[in-house]
Amino acid sequence: MEDAPLAEVLSDVVDLTGVDFDELAATLAGRADASPALTRSLRRFLAEAKDPEAPIARFQDSL
Repeated sequence: MEDAPLAEVLSDVVDLTGVDFDELAATLAGRADASPALTRSLRRFLAEAKDPEAPIARFQDSL
C-alpha cells in the first residue's frame, strides 16, 4: 500500500525565521510606497522585542 501524499497546509501565518528586522525596518523607512500600518507595527515589534521584560504575547480570555 502506498503512502498518501501529504496535504498542503494553507495559512496566512508567515515564517519570519532568519529575517533581519533592523534591516527590514531600514528598508521600509526609505520607501515612499511602504505601508504606514506595517511600518508602525514593525517599529512597535522591534521596540518590544528589545525589551526583555516585554511580554511575548498578550491574550484576553473570556468564558
